[in-house]
Amino acid sequence: MKWAWTQVLILTAGLAPRIARAQGVKPPVTYLMTGPSADVTPVSGQHEFLALIAVIAVTVLALLVIAKTMDYRRKRHEDAIQLEVRISDALLEEPAFIRSSVAPSVHVPFWRGSPATIELHGQVTSRQFAESALRIASKAVSRIRNDFLVENRIAVVPASATRAADIAARARVEAAV
Repeated sequence: MKWAWTQVLILTAGLAPRIARAQGVKPPVTYLMTGPSADVTPVSGQHEFLALIAVIAVTVLALLVIAKTMDYRRKRHEDAIQLEVRISDALLEEPAFIRSSVAPSVHVPFWRGSPATIELHGQVTSRQFAESALRIASKAVSRIRNDFLVENRIAVVPASATRAADIAARARVEAAV
């Protein structure tokens, strides 16, 4: 990333004088035939310098906006990771969820006023476990934020189906060995 910023700065410094000269008013081609007219003034060094300063200022401002945007996006990503860890820890503190496959996915939007979206996904054996997981996640997040949405993506799979899937998986592993 530093390489890209360096290239942009070098390109700006190299092109700025040309852009500044291109902004000046040149005499028209008819000047050679008719002589100087009153409305055409030659470009002075001061105007070139001001144009150069303007081009550099706009470039620096654009770079600052890009850097701030990237920093803000990184901070939002870190906030999402912090919420995921907080919810995962809260679920693992409950003995019923130690062996479950319930996991959170958190999305913190770029705009500050928008609520964070928390998706709980996985499988549990009863509806009560799913509701309990939603409650635990809401409680864990409410300690940090007050604007969030919890979406339920937890599948309720009866214990007999889970056991059958475990037995089938073990059989496949033993057959492969």
